[in-house]
Amino acid sequence: MQFSTLLLSLSATTALALPHDLLPRAKGSSSELSKISLPQSALPAVDSSLELKYATLGVGTQNYTCSATPKSSAGAPVSVGAVAELFDAAPLLTMGNTRDATLNMEQSTPALALGLFESTGLEPSQLPFPLNLKQVGNHFFGAGLVPTFVLDKANPSGQIACKKTGDIPAPAGAYAGAQGEGAVDWLQLGDNALGFSAGTPLEGGAVYRIETAGGMQDKTCANREGDFEVKYSALYFFFGPKN
Repeated sequence: MQFSTLLLSLSATTALALPHDLLPRAKGSSSELSKISLPQSALPAVDSSLELKYATLGVGTQNYTCSATPKSSAGAPVSVGAVAELFDAAPLLTMGNTRDATLNMEQSTPALALGLFESTGLEPSQLPFPLNLKQVGNHFFGAGLVPTFVLDKANPSGQIACKKTGDIPAPAGAYAGAQGEGAVDWLQLGDNALGFSAGTPLEGGAVYRIETAGGMQDKTCANREGDFEVKYSALYFFFGPKN
């Protein structure tokens, strides 16, 4: 068993064995966003006019279909969007006292979250630590497969509909998921400027999907037909105009 898989298994077992009121609690608040920054990558840099508004952990499914080429090794699954619950990750990511500690939390949290999601069968909002965090919104795809984020439980609330503006493969060491399917790409998403974000902290902003775990589709439809889901987790960092 690979070390990362063993670690996820032990973490899930330990978390489930503890009484809920004895689970470790994340400390801090979203006011500590200044301690959080994007990891270095080949994604386009954040525009200098923007600042971090929300740091969230997304847990859900990447959704695909093989309806056009069922059971065909010549056909490939087609993405039909994603659905995820978004949790305020700032308290968890800033539990350490150093930038290195924050980076370590950024790198490990989605993998641990996905491991719990895969092994427990629970809904994201029911998972034990490290998801003992406030749910602040949801991610889904709107009409025309527009990636959409609604942070209606955040304070202040925000929302944004996006278009893809950057895309790189996940790092080689990213957690691939229990079945080894692979981690979905890291993305930069920009406001699609159609008015959905107007009047919110994310108007004219950007979203970065980073530190992805799982979610990759099969290479072909040989063993698939119809629609299917692949569980995943990722950090979603939301940037909006500086105050």
